[in-house]
Amino acid sequence: MARPLKLGLDYFPLDVAFDDNIELVEAEFGLEGFAILIKVWQKIYANGYFLNWNDDTALLFAKKINTEKTKITSVINACLLRSIFDKVLYERFGVLTSRGIQKRYIIACASSKRKNITMEAKYLLIEDRYKQLITEIIPFTQEETAINSGESTQRKGKETERKGKESIKDYSLEFEKFRQRYDAETLEKIDRYFEILRTTRVSGKISDSIKCQVYDEMNKHPPIIVKCSCETVIKRPDLHSKKENYFYGIMRNTTADEAEHKLNSKQETKSKYRDMTNYKPGEG
Repeated sequence: MARPLKLGLDYFPLDVAFDDNIELVEAEFGLEGFAILIKVWQKIYANGYFLNWNDDTALLFAKKINTEKTKITSVINACLLRSIFDKVLYERFGVLTSRGIQKRYIIACASSKRKNITMEAKYLLIEDRYKQLITEIIPFTQEETAINSGESTQRKGKETERKGKESIKDYSLEFEKFRQRYDAETLEKIDRYFEILRTTRVSGKISDSIKCQVYDEMNKHPPIIVKCSCETVIKRPDLHSKKENYFYGIMRNTTADEAEHKLNSKQETKSKYRDMTNYKPGEG
């Protein structure tokens, strides 16, 4: 029986200096976020040059490295937004890969004098000079070719259909009505919370229907509770990977008195700090 071809690598090179996109992921998620990215790279290179990624994969991966799935999903989303992984291939085929990953994979295979370097045409992001090192490029299937050639037309059709559906439901008036009950400071915190919430989505966006649901939940509570709950999420990076249900729990478990006390305490702390920084020797 012929020995099965080896696709993965036993090791992969890691740069001593990273570009800004990777630094930004570490700045956002800390060393844990950086470690998650390294673990994903390990899994990619162990299998070759790409990794099929979906909710089940994320769940098993989270169990293996003993980390919350929501944190892993948030890191992956950030990597897609910052082009650490190719977003187009992820949205089209559900795989994590990049031009840099493919270059390093081919160079490692060639350096180890591997006789067979097989890659799939539909995933390739590399330049021709690297393609010359590949011994076999698996072409698109007839079905994939048909899908690929008609994808632009289909995308336009779906976009038109999507816009048509969205036009049926216009949330702008509802949003305006929701926001009338809050002062400017609270609205600023609500908007900052929505910016955090969108990072929990693969697309990096939240639909108007979801925003409407969040506003509905907010309106079940006094504005001061909403303000305090938004402030809690904003000030705690460990909560940035939590979806809206966690935020609902914060509002349910906070009383108006507690919210007022927390906000007043923070305001007093800021006031004391401001007084200290404005103090000049010799003043009474």
